[in-house]
Amino acid sequence: EALRVLKLRNEKVTPYPYMGLWGFRFNSTTLIQPIFSEQPVDLHNGFFMVKLGETAGLVNYYSEVVMDWTVLKCDNLSIDVTNNRVLFHDKGQWGVADLEGKILIQPQFEAISPWSNSLYRVRASSRLWGLHNIEDQTIVECIYENIGDLMSGKAEANLRDKDKSWITHKGFLDANGDVIDSKSKILND
Repeated sequence: EALRVLKLRNEKVTPYPYMGLWGFRFNSTTLIQPIFSEQPVDLHNGFFMVKLGETAGLVNYYSEVVMDWTVLKCDNLSIDVTNNRVLFHDKGQWGVADLEGKILIQPQFEAISPWSNSLYRVRASSRLWGLHNIEDQTIVECIYENIGDLMSGKAEANLRDKDKSWITHKGFLDANGDVIDSKSKILND
């Protein structure tokens, strides 16, 4: 009954502590018993990240399990709602998993963000950006200072000149990561 009222009012559950563990309730009704080792983190997109020791999962605002909290070992995660995947952080590196916890891109990047349906913008330890697919393959090497958002089938990409560091080549990548224009130059300060 509490879950029905929760959905009808379009409200969200409340995390609560009990004896050092965390659970979820709505009003006075417990919906998930306190089993989580850390306070659930509201991701502010309809989901909570929950931790059970070294593993993490997802619970939606109605306390429904989106990703089992016993499968994916990580210290942090967020959800890619567009592609129904999870960006997760483990031992200082980011990777991508599906909602069953199957790792699609091994944690190997300083930063990662969705770029298209099957490609992710990734930043390597060199602080440069590239593109990686969900088969864990490099599509574009991490050579760009910046890769912008994909709009109308292309994205701006800036590449610093190897020999003349005061020059940045401004170009565009298509949805497959292929260079489609790289004629502009910008002088760096």
